[in-house]
Amino acid sequence: MKHIIEATGNLTFLIENDRDREILEDIKDRVGGNDVRFLDDMLDQLGFLGNAKLFGIAPVDVGALTDAPMLSDAIDLQDDGSIVVLGNVWWYPNYEVEDFAERLIERGSVTFQAAA
Repeated sequence: MKHIIEATGNLTFLIENDRDREILEDIKDRVGGNDVRFLDDMLDQLGFLGNAKLFGIAPVDVGALTDAPMLSDAIDLQDDGSIVVLGNVWWYPNYEVEDFAERLIERGSVTFQAAA
């Protein structure tokens, strides 16, 4: 799977092959409707986390008043376990009405909106 940062600043994930889709389906089966857990596992299993490209973050890490799945391209993990977000932030604004994992698996792509 790859990701593209659009000219608008939004981040789009694209499934490139059947193996990536199978991995995503396995994650979805394992975590069910927990979109935050799905995002974390997706980033880990598809090499984004291990290669320090993208990190799942909690809305509280950026002072957001939402439960939307969020990610960043740069964080600093503090000694107390808290996270300081240093980079860009993206979120999935339709989280209340649409499961981004299902959209990604079914359509082959999903876009996270750049945070202001």
